[in-house]
Amino acid sequence: MDKRELDMLRALPLDIKIAKSKLRIEEFVRYMGEDNVYISFSGGKDSTVLLHLARSLYPEMTAVFSNTGLEFPEVVNFAKFETIKVKNETFESLAEKYNTTVNTIKKINKAESADEIEKDHLGFKCVKVPRKNLVELKPKKTFKQVIEQDGYPMISKLTARMIHDCQNPTPKNLRTRTLYMSDYYIDEVTGQPDPTRKNPRFKIPQKWRYLVNSEYKFSNKCCAYLKHRPIADYEKESKKRPIVGTMAAESKMRETSYLKTGCNQFLPKKEICAPLGFWSESDILEYLKIFNLEYASVYGDIVETGKEVYGRKEFTTTGEKRTGCVFCGFGVHLEKGENRYQRLQRTHPQLHTYCMETLGFKGVCELMGIEHSLKE
Repeated sequence: MDKRELDMLRALPLDIKIAKSKLRIEEFVRYMGEDNVYISFSGGKDSTVLLHLARSLYPEMTAVFSNTGLEFPEVVNFAKFETIKVKNETFESLAEKYNTTVNTIKKINKAESADEIEKDHLGFKCVKVPRKNLVELKPKKTFKQVIEQDGYPMISKLTARMIHDCQNPTPKNLRTRTLYMSDYYIDEVTGQPDPTRKNPRFKIPQKWRYLVNSEYKFSNKCCAYLKHRPIADYEKESKKRPIVGTMAAESKMRETSYLKTGCNQFLPKKEICAPLGFWSESDILEYLKIFNLEYASVYGDIVETGKEVYGRKEFTTTGEKRTGCVFCGFGVHLEKGENRYQRLQRTHPQLHTYCMETLGFKGVCELMGIEHSLKE
């Protein structure tokens, strides 16, 4: 696939996109077998659409939630529990139906019985229950342990990795360390920078090189420990392969990957389905509105921007635009206006205090010249 073809897919009406995505899911399931696939469900808005799409075809398909311990509490709550409408159900009958305990139903609804929950104008009660067929994964390390042992996730994954290598010198990484700290490629004979060959990518930007000798450690390893390893272990044990909600529009790297494989990849042991690859952020929000789906409250409301994308109304959220690891610092230095840490102080002050004081992000941000708190 080339960029022109991807742009044509992006310009399709939403109903056509939905139909195409369903076909890609069905194609993947036919190839793998329904018992050999799972839905990657983060609790975010993209994976909420993915879950609805996939389960409209395969209602009992397993969903896997990788709980890194870094998600917004609203996202964790939404991922683990769904809201259903009932009329005459008791907590006892719901506990039996959803294979849980009465105390769990009471706790998540903050009520002692169904009688305490108000009915809507049609006589239905909105009750939270454990999400069906959900597997929750947890990492073996905490985020605090990762940053203490390996370092903070700041700037970008690539730059953090290069700084980490330079902060952990060995005879084997001497050449790469020299490359990362230079604006030029390294001569293969002399092992020194070659001033005739500029190094455009594999270098630590000049403005961040001082971090190599700072008191703080940096790395890109948190994703590997907290997200990728639990999923890899699950896939190895279950033999299942994922249906994921990633989109080419999220980053240049994901666009490049999508152009190579399209929605489905069938390489042995690397099979993966990305049926939303050609969707836009606005498509996701429009889908949530059209189907009136419940989604994590941290996003706020879905509203029109007053602009158009490919001739259709563009949508945005009044709350968080993206959810993921709450404390992650990748890209925060590029944010204009109120950045993620300042917003966290406004919306989740206890998490902000934990991030800045207990985890030590305050010192890191001050060292890097990044605003970390709201101005008084």
